[in-house]
Amino acid sequence: DTASTYTVTNDGLYKALGLNSTSPKCYTADSTSIKYNILSVSLGLGSALTLCQGVTQNMFANISTTVNDTKFYQWYKDGAPIGSESNYAADSPGKYWVVVNVGQCIASDTVTISYIPISQPNLGPVDTILCRGDSILLNALNPGAKYTWSTPNGLLFTQQITANTAGPYSVKVDNGKCEVSAAINLTYIDINVAFGN
Repeated sequence: DTASTYTVTNDGLYKALGLNSTSPKCYTADSTSIKYNILSVSLGLGSALTLCQGVTQNMFANISTTVNDTKFYQWYKDGAPIGSESNYAADSPGKYWVVVNVGQCIASDTVTISYIPISQPNLGPVDTILCRGDSILLNALNPGAKYTWSTPNGLLFTQQITANTAGPYSVKVDNGKCEVSAAINLTYIDINVAFGN
């Protein structure tokens, strides 16, 4: 290259030779060795990630670098800063990215997280006590999903069931992409009333 400047893009030994345009001809030369530091960061999640509702995704900034210096982290969600550790736990949809600074080098990685909606059934207290003769309606929520109830009287496959027998009840809900479950144990008590003479 014969220009007065040169843009370096790779490691190597670079030499420059200068020659004046008048007489007598004079030369000057200089050289320098260029070494590029390497810094890359990866979340290892690809560009997009789909999770089931209620799931928390732990993200880690995995760094590869030749720079021997302090590492600084900054996490963002939809443009707002959210953390400065080497990891972050995401529990809501959005665009997340991390920027890592090591010495004079900067690297980043991004992932967009979306969630598939599915509701966690709330059947009530795990141990529920009823009076003899009472019943309770158990609702697995999530209309249109596949339901599998395990009851003291066998398997049932509807969204709602009426429980009127003591024992454990559990349900598994599958909407085709996500799965949730819940359980309850029913106990019945007798209340006796006696009238005196």
